[in-house]
Amino acid sequence: MTHPAPREAAQSPFALLLHPSSVPVVDVFRSKSELEFTHDLKLAHEAELELGGWTTGALSKAIISDAILLAFSLSREREELLHYRQQGSRLTSADERRLIALVSAVLVGEEAIALAAATLGVPAGGLCSVAAANLASQIKQAGLPWPSLYALQEPIVRALPEEKVVPPSGGDDAAFQFKS
Repeated sequence: MTHPAPREAAQSPFALLLHPSSVPVVDVFRSKSELEFTHDLKLAHEAELELGGWTTGALSKAIISDAILLAFSLSREREELLHYRQQGSRLTSADERRLIALVSAVLVGEEAIALAAATLGVPAGGLCSVAAANLASQIKQAGLPWPSLYALQEPIVRALPEEKVVPPSGGDDAAFQFKS
């Protein structure tokens, strides 16, 4: 059972569009509860086949296996449910971006891992961090595009100061109006 985040799109102006090769990896997390309760590895096999279009069969199996381990670790280390988009979606929820950030943080360093883990709500040195490191290593070895940690940060939006129109210097209505 996935937990979609229908209101999030309206609340957050930030969206991340995944590369098509990243979708099968993120779909493992989206379907994790189905795998856990039914032990149906058919979903994992389908993800491996889909990912196999982007990399070798052995690497696709390794990536999906590491994603499953991260998904199970996440369910053990985090009590709150994550909100996921529907399977196959290239758009991500805020929780999915936090999860992707943990994997991306491995390539940056310990401080980034600690921050990403805290943002996700898991211990920095726990199972999730180890599983994320393994997953990041496999993704890097396969040469697959994966969002950088910096691409996952929501931009800071600042209100611009109110613009003022300077009145024209002459009495001609057709004069240009310059902004100050």
